[in-house]
Amino acid sequence: MQEARSYQPLFWLIGIHALYFCVALSVKGFYLIDSYGYAMQADNMLANGSWYAEDWNAPLLVDYFSIRPPLYATLIVFFRLFSDSIIPLLVLQNIISIVTCWMIYSFVVRNGFGSKTTKRMLIIAVILYPAQMIHANFVMTEIVFQFWLVSVFLTLYAFAQQPTWKSSLILSVLLSVCLLTKPVSLFLPVIVCGFMLWFVFKKQSRWQLMIPQLLVVFMFHGICLQNQHATGYYHYSSIKNINQLKYNARYTLIAARGEEYADSTVAAVMQQANAATNYGERLNIMNDKANAIIFQYPVAFAKVYAKGVVAYFVDPGRFDVFHFFNIEEKGTLGLMHEMQTQGVSAIQTYIEKAPVSVLFLLLMSLLWNCCVVFLFLYFLFTTQNHTLRNILFVLVAYIGLATGPVGVSRYRVPVFPFLLIGVLCASYTYIQRKELANA
Repeated sequence: MQEARSYQPLFWLIGIHALYFCVALSVKGFYLIDSYGYAMQADNMLANGSWYAEDWNAPLLVDYFSIRPPLYATLIVFFRLFSDSIIPLLVLQNIISIVTCWMIYSFVVRNGFGSKTTKRMLIIAVILYPAQMIHANFVMTEIVFQFWLVSVFLTLYAFAQQPTWKSSLILSVLLSVCLLTKPVSLFLPVIVCGFMLWFVFKKQSRWQLMIPQLLVVFMFHGICLQNQHATGYYHYSSIKNINQLKYNARYTLIAARGEEYADSTVAAVMQQANAATNYGERLNIMNDKANAIIFQYPVAFAKVYAKGVVAYFVDPGRFDVFHFFNIEEKGTLGLMHEMQTQGVSAIQTYIEKAPVSVLFLLLMSLLWNCCVVFLFLYFLFTTQNHTLRNILFVLVAYIGLATGPVGVSRYRVPVFPFLLIGVLCASYTYIQRKELANA
């Protein structure tokens, strides 16, 4: 009986994921806007041997030859060998999501934070974070990337306790697949290797333990060479330059000069970039002009960036919820864009047209997300485990800051397990201190 109770949270995880999976099968809202890019990339890998992530038969958009690393599309290709249905991929993603949450719960228990409170908080935290289950049923890379990040974290934490060749090799493989999954991984190997070097120095281990990380260097070089083959320019991903101009610089201009001026300026930059003689020059023009705009309006940039980071941590995921339940027409710019262009008043428009049940779900998620941030910060400030604190803080801060003004809910999904650690540990610590005070 005791053993069955210890697996009670796992049964709840399976149940809540099964519920959302059944809803997904009923509504069939499997695709976000970016989902089609992954699907078309898979088509092009099968038909043309290319990482191109747009319609091959339409006019070619050179940026899309390198905008997405190929791992997730490769996963789609693998399942297409057996079935034309997307359902097997979603089944796998739900399994991955359950396993990831259970890995975090097991880690917390192993480190001395296991109790009835921990079990309850895990169940509550997952139920009040619908984005976890929703993205397990989207054709999107967030859940897969989340699993890689959690695996990196667990292996890095083990390496911190005792640096070994095996842990270093596993980290090199995990970091390599991260580079193949999402462009936000670009500086993740630098951060992880920095931690590894510190742990090697602290434990007075051999520097040779860092040798397996050369695999990450070779992987990065291989991706860049493939993109050079496709575009003529050696680079990791075009998304950095696109985001710098069309999001960071554009929203900075909107805050400083208005949307009409911002759109005309970005259009002028793109006209100049499109006239470049080669692809490298095109990306450099986009990046240099965007940086010039940001440096010209640093206060406006700081405001939109801060707004995006705050939204990253508390956004209840209106866009995802509406798409998942097929409530709103797909392809809209969404509340994030409206808030950046019109301010907080834009929320009223969405409140007026949203069903009461959805509003309740979003309100609960918003309040819970605020609680999660508070509990996570509480844990960081109170824990005596400095290694755990430092790794969690840096990983969450890196992914959060990398999103910039585009602080939408789905970008938080990969770091939700790290926030969950803070929630479980902080609630356990609070209850323990309360019980000692009352004893």
